[in-house]
Amino acid sequence: MLLSLQLPDNLDVAQLVRDAAERAAQQAAAALPQPDPQYTVPQVAELLSLDPATVRAYLRLAPSHTRRLRYVDTTGTAHGWRIPLSEIQAWQARNLAQHPEELALVLTRPALRKVA
Repeated sequence: MLLSLQLPDNLDVAQLVRDAAERAAQQAAAALPQPDPQYTVPQVAELLSLDPATVRAYLRLAPSHTRRLRYVDTTGTAHGWRIPLSEIQAWQARNLAQHPEELALVLTRPALRKVA
C-alpha cells in the first residue's frame, strides 16, 4: 500500500523550520535560571524600612550572626556593596519569622526600579 501526501503549493518549508526553531529557542530560554537582581544599601534600606546605617551595620556583622546580610562587593569599597534579592528574602525569613504577617507584607512589596 502506497501512501501519498499532497502538500499545498504555497507551503513555505523554510518558514516552518524558522518558526519551529524560534519556538524551541524560546522554550530553552524560559528554562534558563533568571538572574538574581542586586540592590544598593539605600535601596535595601527602603525595601526593609530601615535606616541605611542599620543596613550597613548588618552587612558588617559576623558571618554566623542571624541578622547578617550577605553582599556582593562590586568595586572593593563600601559604595560597591550589592545585596542580592535572594539574600534579602532569606534575611527576612530568618529575622521576621516570629511575625508572619509582617513577612508577607514585605515579601509582596514591589521591587525598586531605577527611573531613567
